[in-house]
Amino acid sequence: RPPRSTLGRSSAASDVYKRQVSTQSTWGYKLLEVSMKSGLFVGLNRGFVVPKPKDNPKKLKPSYRKGRIGKRTKMIREIVREIVGFTNYEKRMMEYIRIGTGHSAKKGLHYVKQRLGTMARAKAKREELEAIIQSMKHHEEHPKDEVKDDRKKEEATKAKQIQSITRSLHLLFYNSYFETPNL
Repeated sequence: RPPRSTLGRSSAASDVYKRQVSTQSTWGYKLLEVSMKSGLFVGLNRGFVVPKPKDNPKKLKPSYRKGRIGKRTKMIREIVREIVGFTNYEKRMMEYIRIGTGHSAKKGLHYVKQRLGTMARAKAKREELEAIIQSMKHHEEHPKDEVKDDRKKEEATKAKQIQSITRSLHLLFYNSYFETPNL
C-alpha cells in the first residue's frame, strides 16, 4: 500500500503510484491497474495521450553526449597545442614517462594529480601524454612519412590557390565581356 501522503489528488507522487501495476487482492480477486492514459483530465488514468517515439528516446537526448569532444573543439585544441606547446607540469610528466621505471611513473602520476586535482584527471592526462610520446617516436623513426604529408599539404594548398585565381579571372572576363557602354 502506498503512503497516505500520496493518496491525495494534488500529490505528484500519487500519479506515480496510480500508474504502477498493482497486484493487491481484494476479496480474493486480483486487480491490475492499467497504466495507459485515457486522454481525459479526470480519473485514475487521466492525462494527455502522447505517442511514444519510434526510436530509442535515450539516443535522441543531447545530454547523453555531454562531455564528448566535438570536431571543432578538437581542432581548436590541436591548433593551440601546436602553437603554445606543453605546460611545465606536462613536460615534467613526459620526462617521468620516458624514464620508464615503475617508481618514476607513479611519482609522475602523483605529481600530476596534485596539479589537476583528481586521480581520474591525472590518469587521463598520463594516457594523453603517453600517446603523444608514441607519436613523436613514430615520427622520429619514420621521417619520410612526415615529408610526404607535407608535400601533399603543399600540393593541396597550391591547387586551392590556383582554383581561386581561375575563378576570379573567369569573373573578371565575364564582367568585362557583358559590360554595357556608358551613354
